[in-house]
Amino acid sequence: MEKHDRRRKNIRMGRKFPVKLVKEGLEALSFEGMAVELSRKGAFIKSENRLSLEAHAPVVLTFFLPPDFTGQNETIGLQGDAVITRIDQENEGIAVEFIKTFREFERIDLPDLDEKSDSRIAK
Repeated sequence: MEKHDRRRKNIRMGRKFPVKLVKEGLEALSFEGMAVELSRKGAFIKSENRLSLEAHAPVVLTFFLPPDFTGQNETIGLQGDAVITRIDQENEGIAVEFIKTFREFERIDLPDLDEKSDSRIAK
């Protein structure tokens, strides 16, 4: 199901997906959340760990897409770079803008997830 608010440029997907967020840099942080709004250019992620983040910080996101959504036999990960655009304390989440569109995110097989995430942080 898709939602479209006339004030927004991009249609939002009305489906929730688990997501892993890794903050890059000297103080690398990794935590999980739930993408509650997703468009091709950004997402809003509900997370209890938002207090350790700041706007404009680069992050690596991995979305976990279940088989009933992708048509695959197992859950797959899609990984890509983003920038935090806003920390929303009232709605308990983080708004992010993707560096590339969601369609351009790299597929990550789950057994490789930790290894690839760690190598992206070290760049």
